[in-house]
Amino acid sequence: MIEQPRIPVHLYEADFYQIYDGEDPILNGAKVTSGSIRNEQVDKLELTKCRLKNVVFTDIVFSRIELTDVVFENCDLSNANLAEANTNRVVFKECKLVGVDFSESYLNNMVFQDCNLTLSSFGYSKFKNISFQNCLLDHADFYECVFKALEFSQDELNGANFTQTSLKGIDLSSCEFDQLTVQPDKLAGCTINEYQMAAFIGLLGMKLKN
Repeated sequence: MIEQPRIPVHLYEADFYQIYDGEDPILNGAKVTSGSIRNEQVDKLELTKCRLKNVVFTDIVFSRIELTDVVFENCDLSNANLAEANTNRVVFKECKLVGVDFSESYLNNMVFQDCNLTLSSFGYSKFKNISFQNCLLDHADFYECVFKALEFSQDELNGANFTQTSLKGIDLSSCEFDQLTVQPDKLAGCTINEYQMAAFIGLLGMKLKN
């Protein structure tokens, strides 16, 4: 069961730049509504008990970011570098995350709802209690990931890469895709629907005859 963010009802409103000090990059108990943050490079930024809405991050590098009890709503983090992130109880809702880099991250208790994650990168990451709900994940990269309690629900996954990643226990039956990059020996225990069978039969070097 995915734990939801634990955020107080009353948060103080502030501009992103007013909340944190570059020498001590911590945001705690804040509500940021609108604004554009450009060309920032902050190592080990910590966001705790925060809500961010309508914020645009441009050319952002937040490597090793720590997110705990955070909600992003209608934010744009396209091409943001969030590599080596550590997250717990985080929600991305209706966000643009095209090309976002979450590689080598530990992701725990997260929900991605109605987000565009096309060309996103999650390579070498560990997932626990994660849900992708009605998201665009075309050509997303899940290379050599570890999945535990991961849900794909009505997502578009065309061209997604699952090389070196076990799909045991993963249900793809509600998702749409014409092609996936997976390995036959990693498919055991994966759930698909009858319409997706043709794509998987091709991976096994077989042909489907009507």
